[in-house]
Amino acid sequence: MSNLINLISLGIDATQSYQIYKASEQLGHIEEEAMTAAAHQALLEVLRNFVFQSSQDLQALTGHLEELPQPVYVATQTLQWRFRDIGISAEIFPEFTDKEYVLQVQKELDGITQDARSKLSGPQINQAEKCINAITQMPLLEQAIEAQSAREQLQATETEWRERASRKGKYTLAGLGAWAIIAFLIVPCSCSMMGSSSGTASSDLAVIFWLALSLLFLITIPAGFIGGIILWVKGSTPRYKELKKLRQEWAEQVPDRATWEKIVATFGKHSSDEYRAVRASRENTIQQVLGQVQEFDKFLPAAS
Repeated sequence: MSNLINLISLGIDATQSYQIYKASEQLGHIEEEAMTAAAHQALLEVLRNFVFQSSQDLQALTGHLEELPQPVYVATQTLQWRFRDIGISAEIFPEFTDKEYVLQVQKELDGITQDARSKLSGPQINQAEKCINAITQMPLLEQAIEAQSAREQLQATETEWRERASRKGKYTLAGLGAWAIIAFLIVPCSCSMMGSSSGTASSDLAVIFWLALSLLFLITIPAGFIGGIILWVKGSTPRYKELKKLRQEWAEQVPDRATWEKIVATFGKHSSDEYRAVRASRENTIQQVLGQVQEFDKFLPAAS
């Protein structure tokens, strides 16, 4: 039974198939990015291993056709979707033996799918199709939940962020102003000191003036420097740093426009809680079909 569970998990567990997704993405950009032969070979090896493992699982599925035709049908249909989604075909492999092997596995996959379907009634097929749809759309639904949650967090902290960023900006300007005072004082004072020492250094007035300027340097430079640092650091409060980091993370979770439009087109535009409700409904659909497979639920996404 474990082979059946593992095969079904290919469509449900996004984490397990992450490496396959990344390999597919990179493989699709090989020509554009001029990848090295070694990198190309490494990516093909990942996909080759995936096809091999799928073949092993397909052999095990044949033993469950009689007792569990509906879950087997879901498993094979899900695997067919995974092949299409990743872009696995005989054409992507340069070796002739690999091409033949992929065609053989796809032929076996089609055969088991048809055998399983032939054992189902019309209502069972409709139920299985809904389950397959729920499985294959789960990764996008998870992205919808994450993206909308990030949008809501960004919106909820917008006012606080603006206030803290404004305060940070004021302190930064004040700190820079304190440092600027030093620059403005150093040049004229240095010139005056040079003029005093070179022109009337022997007079009491020149000595007093030189001592006054020296004292001004001793007080102003450290005070301006330290004050500037204090003002700059004061603006970078722990909450400001924390909020800045969180908002950067949330911003990275917001997908590009094309992906978001795909999410809205598939599930509609909802709040994160409403997307979670959609996920709960989809999980219930999956439960109705795959609940007969022991321990299948461990592959469902953790609630977020």
